[in-house]
Amino acid sequence: MPSEGQPHRRGVDSLRGRLARRVQDAAAGGPWRYLVGATALCFAVKLPTSLLARAIFTDRDGSLVRLLVDEGRLTAAALGYIVLLAPVWETAVAQVVPITAVRRVGGGTGVALVVSAAVFVALHALDGAAEMLTLTPVGIVLAGTYLLWEERGWPTAFAMTAGVLVMHNAVAVFLPLTLLRAGIFS
Repeated sequence: MPSEGQPHRRGVDSLRGRLARRVQDAAAGGPWRYLVGATALCFAVKLPTSLLARAIFTDRDGSLVRLLVDEGRLTAAALGYIVLLAPVWETAVAQVVPITAVRRVGGGTGVALVVSAAVFVALHALDGAAEMLTLTPVGIVLAGTYLLWEERGWPTAFAMTAGVLVMHNAVAVFLPLTLLRAGIFS
């Protein structure tokens, strides 16, 4: 029987264990199942932080997509960059480099996750504080993805992480555009 101080800890361990099992189950279900699940997780954790960020910070949506839409400059080249090229570059800079560096100096998985997520968020500093807060959990999911798939080799970890980010960016760009064109979202 746990003592009075342990139930909370046991609850935390239980939550961590359940989350770890779900992530492992998704990974065991194959790459496509994992990509879809991790992308859905990005949006599930991004929504509450987005609402919090909008309540705290005055710099409203400073994202590149919003800027291009507002200026009427959202071209096929811009979409290609946002959906395909940026995820590859960001994965290299925000996951491969920091996680490899942390591993080389003997840092653990937790340190690698935090450093990688921080670099990912820092890459979006020009988008404003609200966007940085909103993207923090996405950075954690991406770092976690790289770390989870790393045991299968860095090329697999790179491909899975970039794949999650490609899917995230595609949904983040095309869903609002679809809603804008339908007159549902302004």
